[in-house]
Amino acid sequence: MKNKKYILFFMVAVAFLFSTCKSSKKAESSHPSEQVKVEFKTFSAKGEISISRNEAQSVKVGANLRIKRDSIIIISVQPLSGVEVGRITCDKEGIILLDRINKRYFSLNFTEIKEKMNAEFSYEALQGILVGEIFAFGKEGKANITDFNRSEIGNMIMLQRNFDKITQEYILNDSLEIQSGILQEESYRIRWSYTQPFKSDIETTIPLKTELTLHAGAHLLGKLGFDYKRVELNKEMNFSSNVPANYSKLSYSELLKLIAN
Repeated sequence: MKNKKYILFFMVAVAFLFSTCKSSKKAESSHPSEQVKVEFKTFSAKGEISISRNEAQSVKVGANLRIKRDSIIIISVQPLSGVEVGRITCDKEGIILLDRINKRYFSLNFTEIKEKMNAEFSYEALQGILVGEIFAFGKEGKANITDFNRSEIGNMIMLQRNFDKITQEYILNDSLEIQSGILQEESYRIRWSYTQPFKSDIETTIPLKTELTLHAGAHLLGKLGFDYKRVELNKEMNFSSNVPANYSKLSYSELLKLIAN
């Protein structure tokens, strides 16, 4: 399959993109009135995901996204409607990548992620970026504006926060809707921006388009784009994430070799 390598790259990129920044300490709880929070219990979206490593290596694939707030995220990669070729599952315990084509999977819990990558994966970071709400590294629970240094630029609000070696930055409009965000440490920088907000029937704002870029120093490593075509909130849905018994498990070194080839 011509796009198989890019699909696999996407699966790993999404799962690990947000684990490049370290996070380990706890912080106090915050006042709920200062939260930039999207209100939902369950979230589902159908649309496209674009992946590019450079101008010559890019692809778009269909995808379904399901989120059970503060519990589990499932991204199903479907180049053909209804035909799943890969899946990323993230919950509070760890991550699982499923390769339906070759009947194999890869999994790491958060302790293993820290040991192998010298980083702590953040479920809150992935959820926040996908639905357009703030998160604060080094803080357990919901983030709010008071976790950041606040300044105003015209009619926009800038939020900045430093934790350990991580710098976070958000740009919000006067309705406290996130326009863009940055995570940065010594060697990596992740930036994401939103367009076309979606207004649900419960007055929740969710961005329909998201673009992420990952840099190592001045070098652009890749881009990921999320384009939600249909969004539903608070619907009953299946969050089953079992790995089929006949799937073989990939080791961490085997996965890295697949991505490098």
